[in-house]
Amino acid sequence: GMVHVTGNPDFHQGFSLPDANQHHIIDEDRASAPPFHVRLPDYWMDPHEVTWEEYVQVCRREPASWVGDKQRPGDDHPVLVVWSEAMHCAE
Repeated sequence: GMVHVTGNPDFHQGFSLPDANQHHIIDEDRASAPPFHVRLPDYWMDPHEVTWEEYVQVCRREPASWVGDKQRPGDDHPVLVVWSEAMHCAE
């Protein structure tokens, strides 16, 4: 079954950008600035990764992001899906 994870009432995510003379800043860094507060509620989580076999059994299909020319790993390998696929399967 799933395990209960106690949320963090408040934490700081991101960072302040250094001054304009520092040219090593990349776009991903800019997306993390400025710092902001995140409130994470309690949530439930599987204690192990979902395998391909489990995903197909529950969702009754392979992940849409893996249809096409990608080679599917074995049934006992963890499945990698995008957020929308995970949400669709969970509903």
